[in-house]
Amino acid sequence: LQVTFKPLSEAQFQGAKALRQQFPRELLKNKQPAIGCPDCNDQGGYLIAYRADPERGERQIWRIDKNLDQLPDYLKPFVQSIEKTIDVIQAGK
Repeated sequence: LQVTFKPLSEAQFQGAKALRQQFPRELLKNKQPAIGCPDCNDQGGYLIAYRADPERGERQIWRIDKNLDQLPDYLKPFVQSIEKTIDVIQAGK
């Protein structure tokens, strides 16, 4: 498997960076590593890592279902923002 990295445009980078501000703080209370059933039906999922203090290196990680029906209400807008950001990046805008 060959992986090729391509730098994001400034607009793409700023769009992705904006996801930080949309991170739902309520997710920090969830200690389960999976929310919903990511990739149970070949639908894929998102891997979200949160690091409150980059200097200390401590982080929390969640695997999140792409199926909105499987998610708590507080998480749905964030997942929709992730999807929109991915669409923008893939479109090359």
